[in-house]
Amino acid sequence: MIDRLPSDMRAPRLISILPLLGLLSGAPLPLSPITLEAASLAIAKSDPTHPADLSYRDLSYLDLSGIDFRHANLVGTNLFGADLSDADLSHADLSGARLDHAIITATNFTGATLKGASLYAVVAYTSLEIIRSQTPTFAHADLSGARIIARLGPVNLSRANLEGAHLAFDRRQLRTNARCDLTGANLAGADLKGADFRDVGLSFANLEGADLSGTNFEGADLYGVSR
Repeated sequence: MIDRLPSDMRAPRLISILPLLGLLSGAPLPLSPITLEAASLAIAKSDPTHPADLSYRDLSYLDLSGIDFRHANLVGTNLFGADLSDADLSHADLSGARLDHAIITATNFTGATLKGASLYAVVAYTSLEIIRSQTPTFAHADLSGARIIARLGPVNLSRANLEGAHLAFDRRQLRTNARCDLTGANLAGADLKGADFRDVGLSFANLEGADLSGTNFEGADLYGVSR
């Protein structure tokens, strides 16, 4: 019996069966933490034909500002609270990634895949003032099914895929008055089919050529919107 084992043997044996218990119970295993140095090394060793694989790793709270993540595999990665300012994540795969409270000042997500990703309370600006040079870009990005509640202002979402995305404030899930603000955003040619834009600030946004089939704009601010 385990209570009869010497004290120096109990912990290793218990630890060794934890992954097995996790698999048998169906519970998700914790993400593997990684240091900034290890992440930087993986990026440095990558190339267009062999992109960096940081999928399902824990990069929360790391300073990743200015790093070139182009084409990187960040599927399921935890980027909670990470500093991604000035980082290049163009064409990276962030499907299911968690970017809640991440800093995305001037971050490039052009052509990135963010299917089912969570972008709650991401920080796009360094002050209450909207500074266009700090605005992140999501042009041609795939944000289908993503959860987005943030002050993004005049963000570039042109030709982005937001089919089924959730941008509405839900009091049942959040204990805050945060709402999604896309004032002056460029959504030209975007796919908004079935997206939930309830109560979203969209004044002066560009919706020209956007697919609005089944989009819910209940309570949204649509003043000055161009279509």
